[in-house]
Amino acid sequence: MTQSLNGWVVPPKKLVTKKVPGADRRLTLAEDAAPLLLAVAADYNKSVRRIDIGPTDEGGYNNRDANGAPGRKSNHASGTAIDLNWSQEGSQNSNWGKKFFGQVKTKAAIAVMKQRYGKWVQWGGDWNAKDYMHWEIKPGVTPIMVKAACTKLKI
Repeated sequence: MTQSLNGWVVPPKKLVTKKVPGADRRLTLAEDAAPLLLAVAADYNKSVRRIDIGPTDEGGYNNRDANGAPGRKSNHASGTAIDLNWSQEGSQNSNWGKKFFGQVKTKAAIAVMKQRYGKWVQWGGDWNAKDYMHWEIKPGVTPIMVKAACTKLKI
């Protein structure tokens, strides 16, 4: 059985494509991860930056290897990661991302999201190679834990 970097099955048992609440965008995700990651995307859209302005540049499931780790599956391959506004947030360590995510208002909005979801989800903006567009289920977080998180967060 193949697993992604966070330990989820590749390919996922079941994929679902769902609308992000409050936004005119859809994401394809592992069914077990979808409610939590859709809530993250909805909160990002509402409090950090709209995701449904401009080109469709959001994504979830993509069966591929992890960047810089040939032969190891990305968390996108298990449907447990999302990228939001990739044409705006840019590639890793983008100058635009450094400026936008360095603003006081943006930092505060991200801090609220990390406080709400941080036990189960991590943000690529916290990595050494900043990946501002990226959110994923943390390694070690299981589908059962995601379901419990959704109950706790009333998702």
